[in-house]
Order: sequence, then C-alpha cells, then structure tokens
Amino acid sequence: MIKRYIFAEGNKIGFGQDFSFSEGVPANIEFEEIEEIKSNGMVKLSAPGYGGQPYGNGSIYVKRVDLDKLSQSRRIQRIDFPSLYTGAFQMSDDWTGLFIRGDDCIKLMLILRKIIAKEDLDNYQISALEYYCDEIETNVIQ
Repeated sequence: MIKRYIFAEGNKIGFGQDFSFSEGVPANIEFEEIEEIKSNGMVKLSAPGYGGQPYGNGSIYVKRVDLDKLSQSRRIQRIDFPSLYTGAFQMSDDWTGLFIRGDDCIKLMLILRKIIAKEDLDNYQISALEYYCDEIETNVIQ
C-alpha cells in the first residue's frame, strides 16, 4: 500500500532537500513515500515539483519518527472538496473507504453506544466500537 502524507500549515517538521536542511515541510501538498533509508532513519518523500514530475526541486527526506508522530497525532486535515455525502469514497489510487458525514456520525455514535451497552461483546469488540465513538465525539462533534 502506498503511504501518502499531507502536512499542515505551520508544521515544525524538519526535512532535508537538495543538500540543505529546513524546518516546515511544504503544506497542502500530497507527498508519496518512495523509500525508507533504514541506515539513518530517514524516509524519502516525493510529490509533483519535489522529485516527481514535472521536475522542480528534489525529493525531501524526513525522519521516520516524525512521520510516525504525525500519524499518531490524528490531527484533522482539511481538504476542500465539493460537498460529500455518506458513502464509498476513494482518493487517488488509495483504497476505497467509507466516508461518513458529521451529521451521520452523530447518529452512528449513538447507535454504537446502545449496542455496546446492550450486546454481549468481548473486550476487543467493545474496544473497537468505543474507538470510533471516541473519535466521533472528540474530532467530529465540536
């Protein structure tokens, strides 16, 4: 599976490019992970104008630990699309997923909480359902 990253405005992530080191990976650009350089813990990322076509500057190199922190922070990334409705959604050539609108998320969370309370579920099932409920409560209902 191809890993892609979009960095937020004002990020403080250090990166190397064209024999220099800078802070603040360019924002709102979809970078693709090209390779991991295990000897120094760096990851090569490329995007149009950054080692991809059309050619511009070279690819960028970011520490794996910084990418892992970014993934774990689960920060909300705003991507402007025309209005989307609940249903199947695919971005570029990534896996098809399920997009659930915020108003539908609230209904889903309430239903899941009822299921958790009433059904005889094992700890794994409860944990999985609570994860989605907490995600909705924390990051969707604002």
